[in-house]
Amino acid sequence: MYKGVPADLPVMSAPPKNKNTKKYIMALVVALVLSGAFWGFVKKDSLSNLVNFAKKEEPAVNLPPAPKYTKTDLPTDKLPEILPKDLPMEKDAVILENYQVETKDGKVQGTRKFLSLKSVKENYAVYQKYLENNKWKILELKNEIDSVSIMATKPNVQDKIFADFYVSPNFPKATVVVITFSSVKK
Repeated sequence: MYKGVPADLPVMSAPPKNKNTKKYIMALVVALVLSGAFWGFVKKDSLSNLVNFAKKEEPAVNLPPAPKYTKTDLPTDKLPEILPKDLPMEKDAVILENYQVETKDGKVQGTRKFLSLKSVKENYAVYQKYLENNKWKILELKNEIDSVSIMATKPNVQDKIFADFYVSPNFPKATVVVITFSSVKK
């Protein structure tokens, strides 16, 4: 036989021919051609529909105009008028932001952002005590590892106060404190 091939190894012959094999192969080829043609038609049709949809103009939606507002940056030694005067503020804190915003529809917001040498936990304790002592109702409290957020309101009044305390990578040895008070002008 062949060199290196054992003599007792049976010789493989071609598989037995089935008279239907050619028919199966032909049917498979026809099915592949038809499915390819169908897929091309569907894909082309869906792309043209997508293009036509994108060209359609949407009807104009009449949204009310956004309320106009006026932001006033304040000197660091002046507390925004709307913030409660007895709100705890750390002496000699470094003020990062200090402003008041008024909208044309009568809403007012005052914000003071400063650096505190107290920890997040210590700041939370100070403002939680302030809120409780002044009859504020805490609506939401988020207490994370390096941050705390409080949202509180006074019963039967539209006043809201937001207090955020967090450690910032920009100020690793301090806590950033953001106090925002919002109300409707009376």
